[in-house]
Amino acid sequence: MSLSICRCRELLGPSCTLTDSEVELLRDQMTAIADVTLETARELLGRENRSTFNVALGLVPPEDRDEIIERAAIMEVDGGLQRPKAEELALRSWVVEDQKESK
Repeated sequence: MSLSICRCRELLGPSCTLTDSEVELLRDQMTAIADVTLETARELLGRENRSTFNVALGLVPPEDRDEIIERAAIMEVDGGLQRPKAEELALRSWVVEDQKESK
């Protein structure tokens, strides 16, 4: 599942001057980073008895973890998503926003 260009623009904010092609490239790059993070977490999970999400969360700066956990809970409860999907989307959303803030 990929974010639409429109949704990406909402996340990037009104001051974003990127073209649609640049937004699409950024989205694809951030998705790839999230995928690598999740794959790394899955590899670590094979060696440890923790959930993939908790392993991935361990790779996130401590000051951002509560926000991701809260986002996942909202997606699960209010959005009706299964917990693993909500956790994955919350982590992906954080990656996109973190990239936006680092510019």
